[in-house]
Amino acid sequence: MADEGLDGKLRGVRVRALRVIGAILAIGAAASFVLVITVVSLVYRDPAQSCYYSTAPAGSATSEGIFPDGELSWFPLGLRCIFPASSGGSIVVSPGYAVTWIAAGLAALAIVGLVLLIVSGRCRTKATAP
Repeated sequence: MADEGLDGKLRGVRVRALRVIGAILAIGAAASFVLVITVVSLVYRDPAQSCYYSTAPAGSATSEGIFPDGELSWFPLGLRCIFPASSGGSIVVSPGYAVTWIAAGLAALAIVGLVLLIVSGRCRTKATAP
């Protein structure tokens, strides 16, 4: 009898620990994900101007009055610059994948946290069911 009470208490502690870890992961990762997206959008508020001040790639037209175009890219996450090429056409410089992987990792952690919260909730209802 005493063992069943101790097992029940340990199970309750485990369920609470899952709930706390899940909440920390879900809230922390979701907030960090939003922060990353906000920082990217604030840093590149004016994409064309940001591209103008970036280093032009080889083969791009670099004379007065010729300006590159810029746009925010969702995949990969960051600034995509479009430079007019000296031979006609354009040269596209895409952002790296570092920020994309960071955002994807944070989103995955938030999902894991939500799953832990759901699982801990189901464990709790099974433990208290008659």
